[in-house]
Amino acid sequence: MVFVAAFVTVAGPYSLQDPFGLAVSISAILYASVLLWLAWQTNTGWLSWVSCATDVTLISAALVTYIFAGQPLGALYNRVVFDMYFFAIAAAGLRYDWRLCLLTLMLALLEYLGIVAYVMTHWDLRTYVSPRIETFHGVNIITRVLVVMAHGGTIVAIASWALHLRLLISRDPLTGLAQRRPFLERVQDEFSRARGGQAPLALAIIDLDEFKKFNDSFGHVVGDDALRNVGACLAACVRGSDLLTRYGGEEFLVAFPGISAEQAVRRAEEIRTRVATTPMMVGGVAHRLTVSVGVASYPSDGRSFDQVFEEADRRLYAAKLHGRNRCVGPNGGWQPPPSPPRQPPEASPPL
Repeated sequence: MVFVAAFVTVAGPYSLQDPFGLAVSISAILYASVLLWLAWQTNTGWLSWVSCATDVTLISAALVTYIFAGQPLGALYNRVVFDMYFFAIAAAGLRYDWRLCLLTLMLALLEYLGIVAYVMTHWDLRTYVSPRIETFHGVNIITRVLVVMAHGGTIVAIASWALHLRLLISRDPLTGLAQRRPFLERVQDEFSRARGGQAPLALAIIDLDEFKKFNDSFGHVVGDDALRNVGACLAACVRGSDLLTRYGGEEFLVAFPGISAEQAVRRAEEIRTRVATTPMMVGGVAHRLTVSVGVASYPSDGRSFDQVFEEADRRLYAAKLHGRNRCVGPNGGWQPPPSPPRQPPEASPPL
């Protein structure tokens, strides 16, 4: 980021001794510093989009300086500045988001073609002679655009495939659900979106009741089958937009973006009922497993994921204490016990 911001401002026709070049350089360094500070302080999902868009715009601004300097062919043909488009597109690919790569590619093409259109409508390039660059050849512009498109398409494909591979290795091998780390990364993004759009977001912690006793009675192989069955019940009850993970052992987490705590309690009750009514066959004999659920939501139960997780964990503990096989939400009718809950998990920073 700092490299792009500083480099493109000194690669144009203005030197740092020129007031315009100095002002642009200082602005670019300030921009880079602000983005670095934001990346260090926050996990906001929009920062990557703003960063990539501004990278491309800075590069285009460096090309536009040639127009202000009266060098239209420099705006079209300067290879050093133009090649920074490739750097910006490749840098977007490091975020493993093909949509971000596609945005960077399309923005680079639109801005460069906009510069080309402006130059062609304000100068007669067939007769224009530059002291530094030879003459205008349309085939060179077409070649540049095609090469950028090929490079961008390759980066988009690589980012898409890398994300696919990352999702494959981030699945719990027993239940097939998402593992803890990718879940926490995505749920932090959902909290950022909820804060930006003032939308609710609910979290449910689901724990199997007396699973250790079941495991000790029938063995770990049967216990693994039970976990797979419970995971399948949960997966069948959630929406495509919900986030579901096996948090650890016999505990699962579900995030419900865009719904209130009351709605999430009803959804969690559906999950509890489905698990309780699904028989677990052991040696031809049907056994029943049950779950206890604690539900909390943003913003009524906390302003961050950690706070909401802590409140949901308190309510899960309350559900266990009051008989198990129940779902406890914000309107449980009594206060959760004051015993300290577990520490909430630390979310990994986004890539």
